[in-house]
Amino acid sequence: MRPNGRAVQADFALGPTSRHIMAINDAIGHAGTLYDLMGAASNKDDRLGGAIVSQVSRDLGSPDITDIESASSATADELMRYLRRGADPKELEAIRGRLLHPEQGQGALSDVALMLQSRADALHQSYKSATGEDLSSLLSPKSHAIMRKFKTLLPGQDKVTQKEIDEARINAELAAKEGARVRGIGIKDN
Repeated sequence: MRPNGRAVQADFALGPTSRHIMAINDAIGHAGTLYDLMGAASNKDDRLGGAIVSQVSRDLGSPDITDIESASSATADELMRYLRRGADPKELEAIRGRLLHPEQGQGALSDVALMLQSRADALHQSYKSATGEDLSSLLSPKSHAIMRKFKTLLPGQDKVTQKEIDEARINAELAAKEGARVRGIGIKDN
């Protein structure tokens, strides 16, 4: 351990950096929600879309979120709040516009994933430089799964296979359906 390593560990565990790590995980979660909303919209899957919309409405505490468009807009706003730090406002507004455009959404999400990846990598490198240790658990398992959807690797991950990407998508769909059942929405399996 390097001389200031203990202080860095404390900051990553309980200090301002820990809040930044939580914010990255939240932002990745919002990006994953947008990805799922785009998939539900493009596949015209009203049941999955409805479950995700209900989840977004509940998570953001907004009963005004009642359809895929309003859920996508609200989720994009939350994501932009995080990305705003240290980014060009004009670039972010362009990305937000693309996120809400059906034909450009996936490409915009790819750009967002790269931005999130860059921030996670910077934190990971900062920790490793200060402590001499690897920090593969910087992001939550859910964030790792979401980033796999974007075909982006996180620190400490091996090459992602298409099978893992497909499994992450299926798990997210099942989780959305299960969440809807728990809330009493009554989604039925086909």
